[in-house]
Amino acid sequence: MQSKIPFLPPDWTVARGVKYVTRLAIFIIVPGLHQIASKRRLFGGLLLAGYFAAEFVTINLPYDLSKETYPVQDFAILIAKLVQHVSWILLALDIRNLKNRKPEINPFLIAVCAFGLYSIPYHNPGNSRLLVHDNNNLCPVFCLNDIIEYDHRTLDTDIVSVGDYVLMDRVYPHPYISKILAMPSKDLCEDDGHLKFIQANDKFTCLPNSDRSGYFYPHLVWGGLDAKFVGLEGKDVSTVLDGDIHGINPRKIGNIREYNFLSDEITEMIGRFLVAIYEMTGLNLFGPSR
Repeated sequence: MQSKIPFLPPDWTVARGVKYVTRLAIFIIVPGLHQIASKRRLFGGLLLAGYFAAEFVTINLPYDLSKETYPVQDFAILIAKLVQHVSWILLALDIRNLKNRKPEINPFLIAVCAFGLYSIPYHNPGNSRLLVHDNNNLCPVFCLNDIIEYDHRTLDTDIVSVGDYVLMDRVYPHPYISKILAMPSKDLCEDDGHLKFIQANDKFTCLPNSDRSGYFYPHLVWGGLDAKFVGLEGKDVSTVLDGDIHGINPRKIGNIREYNFLSDEITEMIGRFLVAIYEMTGLNLFGPSR
């Protein structure tokens, strides 16, 4: 074999070749491990931790549809790629000394973990099911800065009723939690197509439709950016399509400013960090406000 592959060293054996290729593969798959084996443990450890942390965020952090951009996910993807390329460049520069680079930590365990991470097919971690409430219209049920979790609604099967709290317009720019006040019906709609209990009128509210609700705008809810009515209690009221209700079963899991520390900005930063942990792991570190 050596006569056919003249570039192999004279002490080459199949076993040594397998070890060399295995070591090279592990160093390629696990960014930072080559630097640890090269006695640069701190730098290698930072590369290793940075890469796996970035990959964990990318795989597990859901997308918030109320945002126009996703800076956290984009930053995590950038960090993972940067660490990979730095590690590969340093490995290429040290390729002649590779046979002397022996990881002092268990390479098999690291290889298994890395293979598990790399073998996970790309998937969208899904859309966030959390919303930070920005007003006190529904207090004391849902108050300012409350973190509200909800279930995504399946339009054909999840039927909503009067009195239900629901999530409206979850896509950018402004989702909000509201309450269904009423549904147009013969009891609420006058003969001329107006609603009886609202101060301002809109004939489209009681416009008949052939769907199951019987009306084109089947729900009246509190609030909304384009509220056309004012209820008898003086609160804004909106008429909405059935398809505008995107979330159901909202429940409070904490408050974004639950842990006051130094300033409002730092307090909110801590709250957002804990929200991200909850979304990626399911671990709820909020307590007193629940």
